[in-house]
Amino acid sequence: MEGLVISCGDSEARLVPALGGAIGHWRWKGVDILRPAPGGTDIAAMASFPMLPYANRLGNAELPGFGRLTPNAAPERHGLHGIGWQRPWAVTEAAPDGAELTLRHAAGADWPFDFFAVMRFGLESDRLTTTLTLTNLDGRPMPVGAGCHPYFPIDADTRFDSAWSGVWEIGDDLLPTRHRSVPRPAPRLALGWNVNHCFTGWSGVASLAYADRLVTVRAGPECQYLQCYQPGAAQPYIALEPVSHAPNAHQMRTPASHGLRELASGMSLAISMSISVEALPAASADLRGA
Repeated sequence: MEGLVISCGDSEARLVPALGGAIGHWRWKGVDILRPAPGGTDIAAMASFPMLPYANRLGNAELPGFGRLTPNAAPERHGLHGIGWQRPWAVTEAAPDGAELTLRHAAGADWPFDFFAVMRFGLESDRLTTTLTLTNLDGRPMPVGAGCHPYFPIDADTRFDSAWSGVWEIGDDLLPTRHRSVPRPAPRLALGWNVNHCFTGWSGVASLAYADRLVTVRAGPECQYLQCYQPGAAQPYIALEPVSHAPNAHQMRTPASHGLRELASGMSLAISMSISVEALPAASADLRGA
């Protein structure tokens, strides 16, 4: 798998601009902090990828006012994660510890608006930062959302912790059906969670505690939703996805109430995410909820 390697201190990451602006791996002291891609060209197997100009599912790929978009994730009938993850990005800046990638989209059957996106990566010895800026180049207002889709390896003892106030329940078609309030969750084992839900009122911070390290995801204030995906005990990974809107917000009665933005021509939406890692001494098992 070709790509662009960046490094700083104890960290090394491989970016794959030609494959959806994805991250192939991020290693800290030789340990994979993100689930490493096995190679090849399967974007869904990458360690992380961007979601834009919408995040997660768009019901039946129907954009209100514009009809059905070209399906982008067969056999999935819904639109999935936007189109940025399925386009090659150009490298416009490269440094030993960071890079800037750009994407120019012309309106078409897959998305009916012109836009320009800039994604910046910065690597420190114990932190990987991603910022994503999306600008409407179209002459019409554009409905916009964005997110990041990092995957993390987990094991039988990995504990997840975060804080939120609500959750969207989903139906058999994986679209949200009902929102309900939930109490602050307690730390829980991540493996076997079997979840694919969007949590609302998110604090902007989530963590994974392993036997030897604590990994923390932080998002900027523009991402008040966290999509969690863990498909069961047979799949030793979890996706923790900071997003700017709820799944299928476009088709809800008041999309803006569920995070969807409407950008006037020339206006931009920017989101950010950082992932940090720190060593846990053996004596800190109590931090893991043990």
